[in-house]
Amino acid sequence: MFLSDDPDLEKQLQQFINKEGIKHVHIGIDNPAGPKGWNIAKEAEVTAVFYKNNKVVANHAVGNGGLSAQTVEAIIADLSKLK
Repeated sequence: MFLSDDPDLEKQLQQFINKEGIKHVHIGIDNPAGPKGWNIAKEAEVTAVFYKNNKVVANHAVGNGGLSAQTVEAIIADLSKLK
């Protein structure tokens, strides 16, 4: 989910998806506040939300400059919750 009010973002994302051959990934665009009820942290630079059967199983909010190798490992580890 990309949170932006940039009118060109959809076109840019489609070009990126095509260039990188991305498949089987849900990508969406919403307003900067995020979807209602998701409570996206405004100060987060990156938020990773994993859900299974319409239930959130992991949520990681990372502040500006906080996307360290350790944080990425924690996010990747939570992918196992999707099995």
